[in-house]
Formats: sequence, structure tokens, C-alpha cells
Amino acid sequence: MFMVLTFILLLHYDKYIYLIKLSFHHYYDLLSFISPYYYYKFFFVSYILIIATTIYFIFYLLFF
Repeated sequence: MFMVLTFILLLHYDKYIYLIKLSFHHYYDLLSFISPYYYYKFFFVSYILIIATTIYFIFYLLFF
């Protein structure tokens, strides 16, 4: 079950990134209005989380 969900996630990866960007869009606007530093920091952290989950899923598919 989890492997099927992982496969679907990896298949529609670009769509998920787009949805994550869309869901955080108003936060980006708010943070950029307050300070550009926080805007870039939040953007960077969100991308690190996406990359980390992808690496985890790939390792899960390879070794389990």
C-alpha cells in the first residue's frame, strides 16, 4: 500500500511541488512583505524538505 502511494507520489512529483508552492503562496507574499530574508529562508527550507522526502522514498523503494 505504502509502495503504491510512493510510486504515485514519484509519478506526479511536479504536480506535488506545484501544489506545495500554491498552498504556501500567501505565506510567501506575507513573508516577503515583512522581510526578504525570511522569504528566502522559508523557500529554502520548504525545498530542503521536499528533497529530503524524495531521497527517503527512493531509499525506501531500493532497500525495503
